[in-house]
Amino acid sequence: MAVNFAQWGNDLYTGRRSYDIVGRRKLWFMITGALVILSGLVLGFKGLEPGIEFRGGSEFTVSSPADTSQQIAIDTITAINPAEEVRISTVGGNSLRIQTSQLTSEQVEQVRAALADAYGVELSAVASAFIGPSWGQDVSGKAIQGVIVFLVLVTVVMTLYFRTWRMALAAVIALLCDLTITVGVYATVGFEVTPATVIGLMT
Repeated sequence: MAVNFAQWGNDLYTGRRSYDIVGRRKLWFMITGALVILSGLVLGFKGLEPGIEFRGGSEFTVSSPADTSQQIAIDTITAINPAEEVRISTVGGNSLRIQTSQLTSEQVEQVRAALADAYGVELSAVASAFIGPSWGQDVSGKAIQGVIVFLVLVTVVMTLYFRTWRMALAAVIALLCDLTITVGVYATVGFEVTPATVIGLMT
């Protein structure tokens, strides 16, 4: 298999094998257009799943519990607040990160104690953090500004590199298509969008 792959690569390099990619550009345009439209529909109807850094809220981390069942945390928190929407993820394989909406100081301590009791750990093993809505809005604004500045700088660099606005425009359109499809995949799968996600998109 490795030999065949090496031969295939060598044939491409020497020109003995070729694929009419440019000749089938209409097909690639249609596929790309369909993916962009599909991504736009998913973004429009489902939207992205913003992380706690953007939406704000309370976060709890249960370190090294004997049982890492997420249902325990869900049952514990909904017993305190039945209307609470709980988001849970595993961190490092043996810790749980639990996110809720904005809670008061009294509710935070109540949840910490309940989680410690439910998972059979010391109270000190349940850490809490709070991200206010104003901070989340500020992060969202900075992220949008960062993306806009990034696109402007890329456009300038492309224009200087290609020396013609048409080639630069084509490159920017291709970049926007890639970004749209990538964001559409995030929306489809339901991945949380964090500041690290924004940084990844810009790189």
